Amino acid sequence: MASYNGNSILFVFYNPGNVTLEFRRYDLQLNQISSETRRIGHIEEMFIKDPNTGGQKVAAHTYSLDSIGYVFYNFTGMTGNNYKMQFLPETALKPWFRETGEKDRKGLLPMPLCHNGKLLLHHFTEWSTPTKYLQAINLETGKVVFDKEMVIDKHVVQVLHAFPDSMGNFVLVGQYFAKSANILQGNSIGLFVGKINQKGEFIAHKYHSWAKDVSQKAKCNEDGKFEDRGYIFFRDVVHTKDGKIYMGGEMFELAGFALSRGVRVQDFVVVEINADMSLNQVKFIDKKSHVFTISGIPLTQSPDKLANYVNTLGGFDYLYAHMSEDNNAFTFFYTVRPDKSSKTKEKLATVSRHAGDAAFETDAIVLDSKADFQSVLPAKPGHLLFIEYFKKAKKLDMRIEKYNY
Repeated sequence: MASYNGNSILFVFYNPGNVTLEFRRYDLQLNQISSETRRIGHIEEMFIKDPNTGGQKVAAHTYSLDSIGYVFYNFTGMTGNNYKMQFLPETALKPWFRETGEKDRKGLLPMPLCHNGKLLLHHFTEWSTPTKYLQAINLETGKVVFDKEMVIDKHVVQVLHAFPDSMGNFVLVGQYFAKSANILQGNSIGLFVGKINQKGEFIAHKYHSWAKDVSQKAKCNEDGKFEDRGYIFFRDVVHTKDGKIYMGGEMFELAGFALSRGVRVQDFVVVEINADMSLNQVKFIDKKSHVFTISGIPLTQSPDKLANYVNTLGGFDYLYAHMSEDNNAFTFFYTVRPDKSSKTKEKLATVSRHAGDAAFETDAIVLDSKADFQSVLPAKPGHLLFIEYFKKAKKLDMRIEKYNY
């Protein structure tokens, strides 16, 4: 596996013969900066070889901390599913290992949300409950600073995105549920925005219910189902330097057939939240719909859980988001699939916004290529990496092209 933080590239190699992990760091000219190796135990090796061990996908992963360095995560034990975090710094900070002990929660690997240079913020789910927790780790010591259950005002909050403000506080964006609800099976009540300080204390927060608040911007019911559009599956969240937050997603609804069932993937949507946490607008961007057929899973599950299942199978169109270097503009990218019954080409579509602009901008690039395989990946800000593979010639072409926000 590999990770990039803007200054270097970290490669993690698994050596089965020696039962070791090797961490190699390279600069942007691919000159090796450092290398370190550590032995791993049998359980850790087992989860690396098969991330589906135990019926849950718990693949080891790395997280980039920008210029500060990287954090590597992996399971280290079957009983209680203990895990280890390894900090690989690129600054004056010292490296550290953190392995769970008796007082730690037992559950899924902690998933990193963001950092403010001092604290690394995780969201975390225990095996025994779907309730979410926030956990902050001191980047200097590797110790837990706070571990906070996300139950606020008799509601359970599921954090989808977080980022630090200029004061080092954390802004949280997500959805909220009734306290008694199972968030893996029930529908959310609405959208949540909040801010906590470095002690885990809430400074401010606001709820936007589907029934009372969001429905004033775009008509929907108390479960978040929009008329003639279905539900929102949130894919990404970005924020611009003026303090506004943009939650990008895709609309979907169940589609029934005589012999099979599926999900109809529909328009792109952006929920815009102002700097004061008030709801500004819900903007739908027309996108050609398509049906993704599902088998082997009940369609009676919660919309969010069903959408995540469809997403793992490649049923949605969203690709990624790109920010400008000055954090003043963003672009959401998604695929427009060709019609099977016609000769239309696949397109790379975009939804962009500059801070202060009155409207969103949309565009689409026709991916017309004779390659057997083509992929478009994000490159440096304002650029895309095009990869084309020609099977007969056994040739791989790569080029970087500039695009305008």
